[in-house]
Amino acid sequence: MNPIIILPGIGQSKVNIADANGNKVQSAFPPSIDAKAIISDLKGDLLKMMLFRKDKGFSDKIAKIAREAVAPLSTGPDGKPAMNARAVTYNKPVSECAPDEKRHIYRMIPMEELGEEAGEDNLFFFAYNPFGNLFDTVEELHAYIAMVRERTGAEKVNLIVVSLSGVLLRGYMLKYGASELDKVVNVVSALDGTAVVADAYEKKLKTDDPVGMLKSMGGKFAKVAELANMVPAEVMRNCIDKSYAVGAESLLHNCTIMWGAIPRDRFEPIYNAYLRGKGKPELEAEVSEFNEYNQDFAAHAKETEEQYGVKFYQLCGFDRELVPVVDSVKLSSDGMINLGSASFGTTEPEAGSGSCESGCVFPDRTWFFKNQQHDDIAWNDAALSLVKSILTGEVENVDSSEKFPRINGVRNTRKLKYTLVPQAKTFLAKTDLPEDIRSELSACVGSYEELLKATEAVSQEPVRTLEARFNAAFEKMKSEE
Repeated sequence: MNPIIILPGIGQSKVNIADANGNKVQSAFPPSIDAKAIISDLKGDLLKMMLFRKDKGFSDKIAKIAREAVAPLSTGPDGKPAMNARAVTYNKPVSECAPDEKRHIYRMIPMEELGEEAGEDNLFFFAYNPFGNLFDTVEELHAYIAMVRERTGAEKVNLIVVSLSGVLLRGYMLKYGASELDKVVNVVSALDGTAVVADAYEKKLKTDDPVGMLKSMGGKFAKVAELANMVPAEVMRNCIDKSYAVGAESLLHNCTIMWGAIPRDRFEPIYNAYLRGKGKPELEAEVSEFNEYNQDFAAHAKETEEQYGVKFYQLCGFDRELVPVVDSVKLSSDGMINLGSASFGTTEPEAGSGSCESGCVFPDRTWFFKNQQHDDIAWNDAALSLVKSILTGEVENVDSSEKFPRINGVRNTRKLKYTLVPQAKTFLAKTDLPEDIRSELSACVGSYEELLKATEAVSQEPVRTLEARFNAAFEKMKSEE
């Protein structure tokens, strides 16, 4: 089996600011934020704003805090990082990673089962700065592939391309073709960018009702909405508008990776508005070169398959709206990447047919997960099993759809995998465990293993039922202690 390199998504690499000797100065991602210092710095302006119910410079202070927070990841007019931002890299197989490194890799991309079957000597993780320079990052990826080939003696490598890394894949193929690639497994990958990024560039964001916007996003954002509701609407809009301007200037307008995440059919007006003739010749040249290649990327991928035998596989979420803060919200997507991008051209799978319309470039190697949320595909065991089966040779094309339905559903087994099953196995290792509890926990673990064999994810109900059984057994054990 050829070695496997994981290309992670936007928030899955650690990035540090380093000094001239390469030593860490601070964390760029996750960002170093001193919450206490921010609150202390903000409270005077906050009090004044709340007292007078007027801005009184409050939004300017918020924008200043935002600028300081994103500064470590900002890019300059030459398209290069403004600061010495470096990803924490792993120039070795997962098998040689320290325990904390391995935990981070599997927490970001939970492919433990793939590591077990393919061998962790064959599994690698390419970390990069998601707000870095695209072609510089492509050079790093090229060197990384060379390192992997030298270490393993393989002529070709397999890639798992996750989310934003679809931009890197296109940049790499532009510069180096694909003679060193075998299988490319795209997992909710931005093969034609995302409408979310295009809307962000064009400021097609729903900021008229910031509190409602935050509530619609749910989770922690709903709690933020409760605090935001106390702020006058005009002041809140000022804060959002000024913070957006900071983010756009620092993270969008000069970042070639972000430019690569703009869909090809929306590129030209954004390019004309923000880059053409704006006095940034290096940046303009790089972005133009990438866009020219990207306009025919599907054709390039087909040619690559014919010339080098490279096979492209796609796993896509569909039937969810995009994040509610953008105008393009109604597009079928996984919440972050619209379906047409992740699937190489499909706008919607054909209901009940197990296939997709002719717009899909590789219909025999594309799978659809209905109502799949972007980040949560990492916990859909059916999707993970499909990736493993593709890379180990079990699945090649549509002929395997009996085991892995072309149109599948969502099943999130994260709590079972990382909490309930390990906890049960810990208790089962005890010699004094009551026999009735031992029998039930053993049955629960067995049911979990059987569940994973069912690669058709019909619904979340079997998972909820099994979670309830585990919890009931744990509660019974506590009551008998």
